[in-house]
Amino acid sequence: MNPKFSIVYPTKDRPDYLYYCLKSAKLQTFENFEVIISDNSQYQSAKPVYSEFLNDTRFKYFWTGGHLAMADNFSFAIKLAKGDYVTVLTDKVTLLPSALEVANKILQINIFLAACFG
Repeated sequence: MNPKFSIVYPTKDRPDYLYYCLKSAKLQTFENFEVIISDNSQYQSAKPVYSEFLNDTRFKYFWTGGHLAMADNFSFAIKLAKGDYVTVLTDKVTLLPSALEVANKILQINIFLAACFG
């Protein structure tokens, strides 16, 4: 069975960067994932960027109210993740299209090795 990955993007006032991050997530060849967008902008600057991804239920937008410290925004976003594996990326990090597929293969190999060699 394939695990579900959660890609968490805590962001604040960098919608242009976030757009490329979300586009890279959309292009993943491994499809069992969710993207959590935690917008810590007072004016919800990430919401217009998210609107392009509304039709993809894997993408979820949350607004913090715009008053959290960076670490608190990260914690807020992580609590929303429902995947078996969670990665927190800054809004300047894009993914290669095969990133989650490679991560899944590595996990499967490690699970196999653990079963064989305990």
